[in-house]
Amino acid sequence: MNADDAAESRITAGWSHHGNAWIRAVREHRIPNRDTITDQALVDAILERRPGRLLDLGCGEGWLARRLAPHG
Repeated sequence: MNADDAAESRITAGWSHHGNAWIRAVREHRIPNRDTITDQALVDAILERRPGRLLDLGCGEGWLARRLAPHG
C-alpha cells in the first residue's frame, strides 16, 4: 500500500468511526454557532446569487441540500 492509499484508508476509517456522531450533532442542532451564524450565512450567500442550479459536493450529511431544496 502506498502513502496515498494509506492516507485514504485512514480518512475513510475516521469518517466511518465518527460519521454517525457528526450526523447526530448536525441534525440535532448541537453546534450552537452553526444554528446562529454559519449555516444561515451560507444559505443567504447562495440565495443572493439566485442560482438556477446547485450541486452540493460538500463533506457532510446533506443539510445544505435539504435547506435549499424548498427554494428550487
